[in-house]
Amino acid sequence: MKRVLVVAALALLCWIGFGAHAASWAVPKEPTQSAESEKLRSLQPGTKLTVHLLDGSKIEGVLREVRADSVVLQQKHGKSTTVMLADVKGLETKSGGLHPVTRVLIIVGATVGALFVVAVATC
Repeated sequence: MKRVLVVAALALLCWIGFGAHAASWAVPKEPTQSAESEKLRSLQPGTKLTVHLLDGSKIEGVLREVRADSVVLQQKHGKSTTVMLADVKGLETKSGGLHPVTRVLIIVGATVGALFVVAVATC
């Protein structure tokens, strides 16, 4: 009899702790248009973008213009494409990598460091 009461009490506590609340936290929130548009407004024209659409496709191109309800991208073959913000699921910016001067400085620094280590090791 004790075991039945303990199991019932445990079930009641679990129900109160986990099941008696509204499940609004479990419903996925719709992405807001303002978050995407704010991200777009912070980008400079000429930024390489990948726009992921709600239908699962993606468009790659260079940002040309941001309008109130759309984005204009220039794709590789020179065609301009207008994408409505309502159709945008997400954005992905592409970085161009390191600046060429930065690459040269890293290589020169690594070479000088290696030569220093070799010079110290031979002395």
